[in-house]
Amino acid sequence: MRRLWGVIGTLPEKEIVMRNLAKWDRGLRVVVAAVAAVLAVVLGPGGVTGIVLWAVTAIMLGTAAVGYCPLYSLLRINTCAVKRGHPGRPTHA
Repeated sequence: MRRLWGVIGTLPEKEIVMRNLAKWDRGLRVVVAAVAAVLAVVLGPGGVTGIVLWAVTAIMLGTAAVGYCPLYSLLRINTCAVKRGHPGRPTHA
């Protein structure tokens, strides 16, 4: 069991979501989201292109906020640096 933030209580280790986005990857996603939002406003938020750009904005901001990308998991991509703790027990930075 692991204690999270002191408010949530305890959760089993297997229920804690692992992050697969490094800080630089999360920052890049915020920049991409900002550019997509500006383009959506400029090109017209009601058109098909605008709606797609708003969806890209939401996905980029959501994955950046959580630090987890489901597509990266499917493709087995992990941009997080992994520090080695105890043998056989990696801890994510």
